[in-house]
Amino acid sequence: HGRETELAGLRTRIEAVAEGRGDVVTLVGEAGLGKTRLLTEALGSAHPNIVHMHAEPYGAANSYRVLRDPLRRLFGLAGCKPEEYVDTLRAVVRERAPDQEPFLPLVGDVLQLDVPSTPESDAITPRFRADRTADVVLDVIAALHDSPLVFVAEDMHWADEASAHMLDRIARMTGTRPWLLISARRDDTG
Repeated sequence: HGRETELAGLRTRIEAVAEGRGDVVTLVGEAGLGKTRLLTEALGSAHPNIVHMHAEPYGAANSYRVLRDPLRRLFGLAGCKPEEYVDTLRAVVRERAPDQEPFLPLVGDVLQLDVPSTPESDAITPRFRADRTADVVLDVIAALHDSPLVFVAEDMHWADEASAHMLDRIARMTGTRPWLLISARRDDTG
């Protein structure tokens, strides 16, 4: 009975994002309680634009590890050879978000790509770098995808600090963008 209520609530939020209303949902529970199954049932085939992220214990020491592969796919790098990543990323940003091209090294940090530094990226004070990186990455996401997006972040109790910061910034954007962030984690600190 309780599972049907949770499932209906998630489906309502998924339908709302399809209509352009963003939201944030957090699923908290012990391991084995069925958070992943609930997500799978709720998402079904209802939404084509899903960015699926999964934190892992060994990735917690690696900045932006949770985001690397999902954002590489979202930015159109999935079919590229590794040696083509930077040039493909540059072409995509130049075409869709040209004002962010001078800050491409910040996107490279998140995607874990060796993008040569620029005077604009070098001028950012270290204490502001995480926020500026989030600004740039979110602007690029918005420029590439004007349709609704569902970000599913599982096992976030293992997320690295940089990924958690970026997901917090995505959560803040759900009020102005058709983005749904669903975060699942154990009831642990982190």
